[in-house]
Amino acid sequence: MKSLTELATTLLLDAGECCAVRTEKDRETVLRRVKAEGEGFLTMTLPDWGKGLERALAQSSISPNLFPASRWRGGLPVFTRGFLEKIFDACSGALLDDPDFDAIRCLRQFYLTFGKMVAPTTRKREVAALQGYIETDSEVEAADARCVESGLLAPLGSQDHTSFTRVSDLLWSGLFSNVEKALEESFRPAHGPGATADRKLGNAKWHISEWSDRLEREFPFVEWALPNYRLYERAESVVFCPLGQERPVRIVSVPKTQRSPRIIAMEPSYVMYIQQGLMAAFARGMTRDGTASQTCSFESQIPNQEMAREGSRDGSLATLDLSEASDRVSCLHVWNLLRHHRTLFDAVMAVRTPRADVLGQTISLSKYASMGSALTFPLESLVFTTVVFLGIERAIGHRLNKGSLRHWLTQVRVYGDDIIVPARLAPSVIEALEAYGFKVNSHKSFWTGRFRESCGADWYDGRSVRAVRVRSRLPRAQKDAEEIVSLVSFGNQLRAASGYPRSVALVDAHLRRLIPLPWVTSSSVLLGRIDPNDSHHVSGESRWDSNIHQTQVRGLLVRAQPPRNPIRDGWAALLKFFLKGSDDPLEKEHLLRSGRPRTVRLKTGWSKP
Repeated sequence: MKSLTELATTLLLDAGECCAVRTEKDRETVLRRVKAEGEGFLTMTLPDWGKGLERALAQSSISPNLFPASRWRGGLPVFTRGFLEKIFDACSGALLDDPDFDAIRCLRQFYLTFGKMVAPTTRKREVAALQGYIETDSEVEAADARCVESGLLAPLGSQDHTSFTRVSDLLWSGLFSNVEKALEESFRPAHGPGATADRKLGNAKWHISEWSDRLEREFPFVEWALPNYRLYERAESVVFCPLGQERPVRIVSVPKTQRSPRIIAMEPSYVMYIQQGLMAAFARGMTRDGTASQTCSFESQIPNQEMAREGSRDGSLATLDLSEASDRVSCLHVWNLLRHHRTLFDAVMAVRTPRADVLGQTISLSKYASMGSALTFPLESLVFTTVVFLGIERAIGHRLNKGSLRHWLTQVRVYGDDIIVPARLAPSVIEALEAYGFKVNSHKSFWTGRFRESCGADWYDGRSVRAVRVRSRLPRAQKDAEEIVSLVSFGNQLRAASGYPRSVALVDAHLRRLIPLPWVTSSSVLLGRIDPNDSHHVSGESRWDSNIHQTQVRGLLVRAQPPRNPIRDGWAALLKFFLKGSDDPLEKEHLLRSGRPRTVRLKTGWSKP
């Protein structure tokens, strides 16, 4: 396989054979447009058409605005027309009464294969994304002002009655009380594996040399950052930052797709330390609380996926998606959410970093926190769920109570910015979300037709139409470890999807030129080809291990070891020892190595397939 273009044309050929469609002209178009436009045709234009197909399925008709930069003849685009004729009427563009499911599945695969490939973008797009972060924050401030003026939200510190707080109390009063109780009885802070604003990595984070006055009021340093009170004098060397002089979050871009980078915020390590403890308290509370566990516990995405499947089959449920979701949750939302639980509100505000370094300037933030704070996910889930039920109240025309609430709990599910609601109430819920300052992504929200998507699962009429994605560049040598691991995964997922034999063979041939590629089961530690039936065939080099009386095959083992960064101070090691909570914490050498692996290595070895 010489290029992504070769893979794209092979996928097109497989799709054509699966659906009995001639693809010669379509192949010529792919080659011509890649030559003229570069790989952007595969990574941006085709995925745009994939979104257009989803929207056409939702509105039961296809139209030129859904397929930009394409030629049309009659009611359909010329490109991939053979597939589209099996889904839509060739003259009117209306959805057929019985569209060909394989045509939908194969066409989505062809359109979307390269849309999520991690690739660096241009400096211009990077700056535009960072500027968008600043602009979104200014929109949050304006949205807060509108919500206060219209009475939807009470100002910070105000005791004004609002529907938002009333519904929050109805839904979460027990949850918040239990989280407050956990802060007193079982709170356990921790350091995460990610990068931080103060550029500390791994075990270096346990040398806590910075704290804030705001944090000190709610989480005293000597109580939470020292292993015992005998080390009280350590606090004398700590810098306590007053309000206005705290370290800002560091806003950076990381590669996501060729179209735009991902914007993330790096929190100061000492702030993230307490955030992780609060997040764990929320996670435990939401799992055990009856209302939260039914609607927005983030233990698993499977409930969202299954409800999306149900909605695609009978049309009863809608799937909604929010744009810039975490960046639009404000301190005002959090105040109205937690107003009657002041201890918890003070705690979550103490771990909020109020300023950010972005594009060479330091700005004051209106949002509660950016994606990067450990509390962003639980708080946004609770805020969005509250607004969803406000939208339901608006639709049914009366207030909810404990009794009537039970009827709706099984029909609502929120996982971050993936929201599922009754389809007939979707317009009212969308209106409520937008009234509270959130932005519904119309391209990824579905409540008509038979297409639904949520949490990485895509369904049409109750059947999966999920596309397998290429996530990285093609590997060129065995040293390209991450690219090899990614391509092996892509090949196995495509094999499981069935219907793409030439494409699978092309991927396997490319890999076998670089690495040994035995047949293995999904439980094997070796990189290899996985049979969809999870059986294995002895292939390549093999040997009999007389010690365990099993056949072993030769293949590649993935090694991703945390970097070495030992804790050299006894008090920091003791703090981690106590907070890790393991019977034998030295077993994994956590005092010697910590943090995310910086590199992935491939090592040849023997193992059972």
